[in-house]
Amino acid sequence: MINALGIFIGAGLAGLGVWAMRNPLLLPGWGFGPPGYYQRVIRDSKVRFSQRMLGMIASFFGLMILTGLVNSVAGSRFSNNLSNAFLAMLVLAFMAAFAIGFTFTVVEILRGRWKEALFGGFGTLPRQVQFEPASVDPPLAAKMKREAMIFTVMYCLFVLAAIASALL
Repeated sequence: MINALGIFIGAGLAGLGVWAMRNPLLLPGWGFGPPGYYQRVIRDSKVRFSQRMLGMIASFFGLMILTGLVNSVAGSRFSNNLSNAFLAMLVLAFMAAFAIGFTFTVVEILRGRWKEALFGGFGTLPRQVQFEPASVDPPLAAKMKREAMIFTVMYCLFVLAAIASALL
């Protein structure tokens, strides 16, 4: 019973991660604060990129939970290898996200915006101001679709690499 519940939780987390990776505009709907604030923040490509990476990491974590629990039920060598491969993908995705975030921070420091880079996140907390929902500009929408396609292809390649490594 607990394994079945864990399998559903892992599958749900993996699905929500893919959903957040594909469309980060829907993710801030769960946030607190004024409704239009997060829609304006998501227009920044760095914020979109970090939310897409968060979705990818959450999806790998869900897939790792799912395959680990399937391994405990089925006990096959393939499911054990697949769970270990998703753990490796999770670690690699986390390290890549950390490295890219560190690089963004170093670039901002080198541009002379060290206060914004190091302490700017504290000033961006939403104030209790009413915003109307923001519309997305057509050029921004095309850029976001291209980003979603690139992240989806990368994600599929990572999952296929995990499956191929589990088969070996």
